[in-house]
Amino acid sequence: MPQLKVHIKPEEEDDKQEIDSLTRNLRDDLSSLNQVEDVHLSYEKPPSDSKGFDGVALGSMVIDIMGGGAIKEVTQTVQRWIERNENRAITIEGPDGSKIDVKGISAKDQQKMIDTWVMLQIQKMNMKNE
Repeated sequence: MPQLKVHIKPEEEDDKQEIDSLTRNLRDDLSSLNQVEDVHLSYEKPPSDSKGFDGVALGSMVIDIMGGGAIKEVTQTVQRWIERNENRAITIEGPDGSKIDVKGISAKDQQKMIDTWVMLQIQKMNMKNE
């Protein structure tokens, strides 16, 4: 199954709880998408004496996607999430390992950049399936 990797770039003033909250909010948004099979978070290992605690989400996640259409769905969701969260920066890594940084640049320029990246990812996925 193809995967995308998403990483929220922390800001200097962010603490672990802030990153954990942001990560879980983005995961919830992505989990609701039709073409997303599953979203796996990366966690900081919890203290050895903690019970029932799964650790702090580190701002990184792996998304199992069902096809090329999910890439566009994920990038659009990330864009909306960034707008709601004070123009945060996020890196998305495609199934082929190429990366795109999505951040608070002008909406028009950001859309052009994302559309080009999405188109390349879909083309590469289609070539693999042939």
